[in-house]
Amino acid sequence: MASTDPSVKPKRKKLADDIPIEKKVALTVDEVASLMGIGRDLVFSLILNPDPITKRPRLESMELGPRVRRIPRKSLEKFIEDELRRVG
Repeated sequence: MASTDPSVKPKRKKLADDIPIEKKVALTVDEVASLMGIGRDLVFSLILNPDPITKRPRLESMELGPRVRRIPRKSLEKFIEDELRRVG
């Protein structure tokens, strides 16, 4: 139920919420986790723990601020292709 208190401002909808996920060029950790059917912890592990051979993150991301991280769609697609090649 919405508050009737005039001093409580309604929560503003973010512009990014209006963009369909298939059109976004960069995704949040939660969006990647949802698309992949994995947990946030695993997404962060793929970002923060480098591949032992290449020494690069398995999933590349952009840190845009202290609590703002985005995964470019192309990075996610590359990760999936690399994993399919590795196991298949």
